[in-house]
Amino acid sequence: MAVRTRTQLKADAATALPDNVSGEISPADVRGRVEDLADSAFLAGDTASDANIRGAQAGKVLTSGNVWSAAGAVDLGNLTGTVLLDFATFLGLISGVATGNITLGATSNVKSGQTVVLDIKQDATGGRTLALNATYWVTPEGAVPAWDTTANARNVLVGTVLGDGKVLLALAGKKVS
Repeated sequence: MAVRTRTQLKADAATALPDNVSGEISPADVRGRVEDLADSAFLAGDTASDANIRGAQAGKVLTSGNVWSAAGAVDLGNLTGTVLLDFATFLGLISGVATGNITLGATSNVKSGQTVVLDIKQDATGGRTLALNATYWVTPEGAVPAWDTTANARNVLVGTVLGDGKVLLALAGKKVS
């Protein structure tokens, strides 16, 4: 049975299950209506988890609470070397600490129009550079954003997935406090 609205279920109940004064409603009629109700019910197991939302899992119920939870920052921890980003693991904000030079490498599960905000802090040593794999990342001027390499400096970069699947990346702020 297809999922039905509350209004449809009430209308069907009034029509199919009258007061039954004459006894014409069978147990099968009642079972059918209960099955319809069960098919239309929202159960706790139907609620989408953060991972379900981030991964665009079908067949899950969204609530305002679980959408905001899934939109929360995802901490990537210490970053060094080539960083691969799976866009199905976050909805927007990701953070991390640069403990070595970073190259933003391959991306996966990108969706055209999806945005990413990278909040990256230099470690206490500083001097950590940023490079981009040009197969996946592009910039407005064609050059890697010039971020602050001072020890403990916080840099914020913003990216948008373009129609061709590449991420257009720009520096939104450096020395952010």
